[in-house]
Amino acid sequence: IYVLRALEALRPAGGLALVRCIHDRAPHEFVRAQAVRAAGGFGSEEALSFCAARLASGEGAVCAQALESLVRLRCPREELAAAAKPLLAHADLRVRVNAMLATVGPEAGRLPDGFMDLVKGREVLPRVEAAFCLGYWRSRRTLELLAVQTTSDPSPLVRVQAVKSLSKFEVGISLPVLTRVVERADQAEALTAARVMARLNAPDRGAVVRIFLEGLARQPEPRRRACEVSAGGPGRG
Repeated sequence: IYVLRALEALRPAGGLALVRCIHDRAPHEFVRAQAVRAAGGFGSEEALSFCAARLASGEGAVCAQALESLVRLRCPREELAAAAKPLLAHADLRVRVNAMLATVGPEAGRLPDGFMDLVKGREVLPRVEAAFCLGYWRSRRTLELLAVQTTSDPSPLVRVQAVKSLSKFEVGISLPVLTRVVERADQAEALTAARVMARLNAPDRGAVVRIFLEGLARQPEPRRRACEVSAGGPGRG
């Protein structure tokens, strides 16, 4: 692993050949995945071809890393989407999520096939991944889905991730949702939302501060007020 990290950082002549050799001889999937990660640092057509070929391995960690390396290597969007499409039904969650991100760009205005299965999943981790991805596909629909997750999902992990994803949206449409979370949500989500608001890069910084303070003034619980004040932190106002 340390050798692969060094090769990735230094990119010596003949380094990619050594990465391929380590990959081919490695008995463990984790090491093979790390080799694919290292290949993503070489920035060449040969590295791109190597990573693309790894998608046929079927191994979860290797396929997931191959998709990430292809993005890092700036694989053309159409080629990346075509290569990732067969992996949308992969058994490994990380592979499926990476394939969804690869097949549908942030400006597509739609969600990938199978994505709502993550949103509605019984297990927590798929819903956390869904909340993360919704910050990538920014639209009115995804904002609405995040707004529901921040208040209605039974898992605090999902709710907090949904709040974090709201920070990826334009201030004008995310701020009302974040304000409601600060005022009404459980303490963990309210604190996260307050911190997100304190860091928003808003054109009208004064408006954000005013909304923050108005919400603070309406908050009847001393502990929640203290929580929101601490989120603002020194020098953030």
